[in-house]
Amino acid sequence: MVEANQVYAKDLSNLSALVSWAADMQIYGSFSQRRPDLGSMQTCRFCGVRRRANAERCCNPSFATTQRAWTPELGFHQAECAERSNPNPFSKAFIKKFKHKRHGQNKQFKVRQLTAIFNRNFGGNEELKSAAAEMHVKVPDLIGIPPFAEKYLAWKQERQDRAARRRARTSRRINRALPVSK
Repeated sequence: MVEANQVYAKDLSNLSALVSWAADMQIYGSFSQRRPDLGSMQTCRFCGVRRRANAERCCNPSFATTQRAWTPELGFHQAECAERSNPNPFSKAFIKKFKHKRHGQNKQFKVRQLTAIFNRNFGGNEELKSAAAEMHVKVPDLIGIPPFAEKYLAWKQERQDRAARRRARTSRRINRALPVSK
């Protein structure tokens, strides 16, 4: 694969490298790499619709005060209206991200919660001492608590998975028995 710094030379001596780079982009590149002429996506400030930067404009400030209307006398024409603008400074998706309630199901939340529990009353923290004793390791110092919490959570999850596999294995062994015939 050709590197980008080889492609953008000031002379045309690297024309073959440029051609091979362009061919690679057409096969393996993302949409914006395959079509750089369209530009990045942008949200219109007036109507809130996302469009490509170099595509047709949907509206601009001069048309933000008119709209298309129809009357029997004039037919279709531009009529005055209240100025259109997007009243929300942030998109709906951006706001949804913060309104969404997290219920503690992801690993990052559990690690943060466990770290907070282990940090509480560091010197005499019984949870930290019992976790270290359960894993058969020494109690970590204050700076080693976050990685210890992550390792402890993974270790605990592995123990739960192992117990579930053992229960499933036992259950399968019991259920393989032939039913008693009458």
